[in-house]
Amino acid sequence: MKFTKLKKTVLATALVMAATTATAADNFIEVGADAMLYNNDFKEETSLDSGWALNARWGTLGNTGLYAWGSYEQPDVKYSREQISRIKTWGVGGGLRVPFDNGVYVFTELGYYFPSDGKGIDINYDGDIGGSIGAGYDINDNWTVSAKYRILKLDAQNEAGANAVSNADMSAVAIGVSYRF
Repeated sequence: MKFTKLKKTVLATALVMAATTATAADNFIEVGADAMLYNNDFKEETSLDSGWALNARWGTLGNTGLYAWGSYEQPDVKYSREQISRIKTWGVGGGLRVPFDNGVYVFTELGYYFPSDGKGIDINYDGDIGGSIGAGYDINDNWTVSAKYRILKLDAQNEAGANAVSNADMSAVAIGVSYRF
């Protein structure tokens, strides 16, 4: 796995945010799930099935909240409508949340994604940086709903040569629900 200076900076920022937000007075931990609707722009005959992503956030609330996040997703890769693999992808990063008085908030996230081989096909992946922008609504002190658009393009190569996957587009619209402790 190659780490460029920008990738190292994103990872270092996420770790610093995680360490500093743990000591803040108005901190939170949030866990949730997102329905992922992928763009399916990898190749005409290759596509990703929509699926679920699990996520966690921890940080500070208040006027403007900084937080760290982690996520996991595993979409099916289909070639000519047959499942050939899954892209198991972990993500870590940081985010900025700006709330409004009526429970509505906007947010942006930046992170590094670590994909790994799935079953059924030998694919080598390099991780990459992705980002998202979205909005949400705090239903009450514990429950929140959100929608976001994530941009993530992974450099993926199939060593076998057949059913080649390159420049996998995992960009997606995500609609989620989370519980805050």
